[in-house]
Amino acid sequence: MKTKPLVSIIINNYNYASFIAEAIDSALKQTYQPIEIIVVDDGSTDNSRTIIDHFQGKIIPIFKENGGQASAFNAGFAASSGEIICFLDADDIFVPEKVAEVVNTLQNHPELNWCFHDVQLVAQNDKQQLDNSPKNPSFKCDLRASIQQGKISGTANYFEIPPTSGLCFNRSLLEQILPMPEGKGISIGDSYLQHAALYLSPGFVLGKPLVLQRIHSNNRFTFNKNHQQTKAKIYVLLSYWLKHNFPPLKKLTNKYIAVSLSLIWYYQISDFNQHLFQDYFNSLTIKEKILIRLRAIYYVSRKIINNLSFN
Repeated sequence: MKTKPLVSIIINNYNYASFIAEAIDSALKQTYQPIEIIVVDDGSTDNSRTIIDHFQGKIIPIFKENGGQASAFNAGFAASSGEIICFLDADDIFVPEKVAEVVNTLQNHPELNWCFHDVQLVAQNDKQQLDNSPKNPSFKCDLRASIQQGKISGTANYFEIPPTSGLCFNRSLLEQILPMPEGKGISIGDSYLQHAALYLSPGFVLGKPLVLQRIHSNNRFTFNKNHQQTKAKIYVLLSYWLKHNFPPLKKLTNKYIAVSLSLIWYYQISDFNQHLFQDYFNSLTIKEKILIRLRAIYYVSRKIINNLSFN
């Protein structure tokens, strides 16, 4: 009989006092054991700490100065002991069977090191489901070759990569990814994890909504595509650090830096992590610089044409 692996649930929190108790409760109510629950409070200024203290003896709390989502991931992982790691945003809720489903999947496929699953969007207060359609089928996924060619494709199945609360990993894989680059403000935490995992290992896409993801005013960027300055910053950060830490992803990061450049041009953005952008560009060959500019021009032209077609 296989020994049941310890699973670490890492909850990252910043000023989500109105949600954190439900997130912790959902972790405590998992049907699977053994688990450990690590709650990282990233310098909250609301009453999050008081609420977290109510769970004393049931969780491992970490209270730290504000350093951004990536620093919370790093701190939580450093404090964890589990063979399998599941991340949970403080404003989301795990369904009771979530950990059991993930453990079963990874144990049935020992050659795989990550499991990404669907999320169910819900309204902020009444948990009303906002999207009942299944997003993904369930299948083994190996994108290591295609992602090095600049594509997140290459299988018969397209899948939508989930946000933080839908990401689960074997510890051995995360040890190759974390600690990740840290910084306050705009974070690339979940995007960095997603891309690094797809590059380093095959995994499993589980077409089951095992987490409830709230839509509310504080996470509106997730659902609001008009925050173009934030998107430009994210693409610059993601491109820079993926290329720096995983050089074979250069074809993909060149595409992403072209996306950021197109946003900068089209929306006349002046604040976009200029020093990282310039460092990235300075590392390129003349040919690569030309291709990136041409790609950015294409993206801008396409956006202009699309806008004209709707007017």
